[in-house]
Amino acid sequence: MTEQEKTSRSSIAWGITGAGHFLSECLDILVALNRADVFLSKAAREVLPSYDLFAKLRQSPHRIFLDTSAGSRPVAKLYTGEYKLVVIAPVTSNSIQPEINSLTPQGDQVLVHVRKIDLENINRLACWPGVILAADPEQLKSHLHTQLASQP
Repeated sequence: MTEQEKTSRSSIAWGITGAGHFLSECLDILVALNRADVFLSKAAREVLPSYDLFAKLRQSPHRIFLDTSAGSRPVAKLYTGEYKLVVIAPVTSNSIQPEINSLTPQGDQVLVHVRKIDLENINRLACWPGVILAADPEQLKSHLHTQLASQP
């Protein structure tokens, strides 16, 4: 992929946290997408190489943004409506708690894929309009297909 193609706008923001559970499966779903902006937490930067997955992500057509500070400019794009779809997968309860406290639901679709033990920590998110929870990678893939098919 050329640099021009990588810098063209993406309608999908995909966040990866330090969760190892379903990491490979979620990365397969991400890599299969045409184009997404990928936001890696500091923990994700540590976990991806541990599972030999960082090279696979770097070879994908997606732009990758590394978490370097709380005030990172690329993250600000999440609040401006630039993205039609925000996916955070896989995710841990440690990642969800700050999001619950800092995000305001704005009616946009947010897909969250978590392990069963983390569901208690995100039940408040499930009450927000536009939030969809996926229990496994197949559900995540199905929700993504539905959401992407409904976009203009």
